[in-house]
Amino acid sequence: MALVRNPFAGGYAEELQPAMEDLKPLGRELTERLIAALGGDAGAIDGYGKGGDMVNQMRRRFAASGNGAGYSHVIVFGGVNDLGLGAAIAVFLFLLVIPILALNIRRFRREA
Repeated sequence: MALVRNPFAGGYAEELQPAMEDLKPLGRELTERLIAALGGDAGAIDGYGKGGDMVNQMRRRFAASGNGAGYSHVIVFGGVNDLGLGAAIAVFLFLLVIPILALNIRRFRREA
């Protein structure tokens, strides 16, 4: 894990690439540590990216905005390693909502 100060926080920067170049050695070192922690098997890495960080940032902003009403957790259906299960659950939940949606549309049409 690494904690890096964002030199652009709180302001606008036209060009970010030089700062990204400065972080490449850190990225290589962290990748080497990850592979070593996995017993040297790079194939064991399922995915690599900033997705988890984005979820954490959204969760914090949602909770801090007052709209979160005290919620501090985000549920990821299926987990990050099984997006197929997450998609199947999302479709199932969507199908459960369709009858309620149809009833509301009917009711709105009667009231209009």
